[in-house]
Amino acid sequence: MKRYAGDAAAMLGLVVCFAAYLWLFLPLVPGDGPMFANDYGLHLPNLLAGYYHGVVNGPLSVPWFNPAQCGGVPFVADLNVAFYSLPQALTFVIDPAAAVRVTFAVFAALGTAGFYVLLRSRFGLSPWAAATGAVLFLFNGFFVTRMLVGHLTFHPFVLTPWIAWAVLLPARPGAAWTWRRAVLAIVLVGAIFAYQFHAGMMHIIVPVALAVGVIAVVHGHLRGYAWQPWALLGLGVVLSLGLSAQRLVAAIAFLEAFPRTLYPLPGLASFGDAITVAVLSLFWHPPTGVAGAALKNANWPHEWHEWAYGVGPAALALLVVAGAVLLARLLVGRVVHRPLSALVVLVAIVVAVTVPVALNVYSPGWNGFLKDLPVIGQSVTLARWFVLFIPLVVLAAALAVDRLAPSRRWAGVLFVMVAISTVWWTSTESHEVRRSYNGGAMVRAWHQATVTGIPPITEVRGELQTDAVLGLADRNNAMVHGFSQIYCYQPMFGYWLESFPAKELRPGPILGTTPSGNLNFKNPACYLFPGANSCAPGDAFRQDQREDLLLFAAYRDFSFARPAIQTAADWINLVALIGGLLVALIALFARRRTG
Repeated sequence: MKRYAGDAAAMLGLVVCFAAYLWLFLPLVPGDGPMFANDYGLHLPNLLAGYYHGVVNGPLSVPWFNPAQCGGVPFVADLNVAFYSLPQALTFVIDPAAAVRVTFAVFAALGTAGFYVLLRSRFGLSPWAAATGAVLFLFNGFFVTRMLVGHLTFHPFVLTPWIAWAVLLPARPGAAWTWRRAVLAIVLVGAIFAYQFHAGMMHIIVPVALAVGVIAVVHGHLRGYAWQPWALLGLGVVLSLGLSAQRLVAAIAFLEAFPRTLYPLPGLASFGDAITVAVLSLFWHPPTGVAGAALKNANWPHEWHEWAYGVGPAALALLVVAGAVLLARLLVGRVVHRPLSALVVLVAIVVAVTVPVALNVYSPGWNGFLKDLPVIGQSVTLARWFVLFIPLVVLAAALAVDRLAPSRRWAGVLFVMVAISTVWWTSTESHEVRRSYNGGAMVRAWHQATVTGIPPITEVRGELQTDAVLGLADRNNAMVHGFSQIYCYQPMFGYWLESFPAKELRPGPILGTTPSGNLNFKNPACYLFPGANSCAPGDAFRQDQREDLLLFAAYRDFSFARPAIQTAADWINLVALIGGLLVALIALFARRRTG
């Protein structure tokens, strides 16, 4: 208890900063009126559809499909859907917009607490140094910007420090690995990575894992290297694959039918340009002008939020001063303690810095190689790999506080200076967001459903396929009237629905007959498992499947065939979930018994 007696003042400072954070941003996420940021036009209807499915089928039903878009589409296989996530769970209690606000506040708090606990308990930093790192992480530009513009799937990024905390030993004498601690670490790491995948954060899971790896190397240099963190991290990843197996196999099937390779992969003109943009993104305002001038091979300009990763100039000042002090010590002959270990840290940092920068450099040959890689080749931008820098810069800045401050009092002074400058700096940034999405319709529909029930889909609606129609953010709102929009907002088919197989789908009743004699609605099982269901992607329900269509249109489960690989993945997922819970409970119970 004595070790943490000085935490109260630092934690009070964090609470004040957190209150300022919510005061600045909570009214803007997703908005303070009926009009929300454009990309919530994808996620709020998905949350409402998930709510409809859960209410109708119960909490244990898997939401395989969604009738509210494009005449019927896959749901759990869509990596833009966050059904197994906090915002979706909250929609069973509060409306979708309120669910987003609560998610924003909860995850901001989790990220802040996570970095404080990581720095304090695993690195043994002073309370004020840990609080400095926590504030810098709280105000990082990536999380708040993505929540402002409607990129809901990135909200689990702030769980990164908890992964590192789980796999590292406490910085106290006598701390050692036990089977209980190891089991709980594996389960926590697996659960976090699985949550990030289920929430739709797949494009930055690898950078997050790399950041955790570098944090572990730095911890090893300062506290002693060990093999256990790497083993626990690896086993946690394996568990996360088990916890994600059902959705992973379904998503791969969907992507095989509709690969996201139709857009060129943009990059910056040179290595120097990429470094400049990365530095400005981290320590200054989003460099939209600089990046835009250097961007090559892009279909459309990257908006400011694609370059928002900043931790602010206060972090840069700490790093520069600490670096100058270290250089001065080297020049006067004070060699680095454990030079081989320091070299390992340096190599890890250089690799971590080089990878995101290199991925964002454009040259025809290099770009062609990247385009052929899985996941990376299906991205529309690799600038998001810059998130790797955020936890590393925060860690370095927090370490700098304890290296520069001659006493805890001076560490407190540094915290106050960094906190005030960071809050002020963030408040001066422009957070202008295009708010042309009528999210108020989703809120009203949720409240209406609690009174009158779930509106089934009865018709297919669709305007002429023009750029004006496809640019409307509220296309998916048609679901609240019982309509499924043909030209829906569904990025899995391309931002302009370039790969959407409309075939004979036309405006009119879902039970209408098409020229080929089928019903006027897509059988979504054909998108995922065409072979098992004897159909092709984009095929419609047949006349003998009328009852299945009526169930589907009412958001109810209906019968469809699954291949053996999907059935195996379903069982693996179930075993991993039950097994993970059981071993975690056994470890907790055994720990409680032995004290």
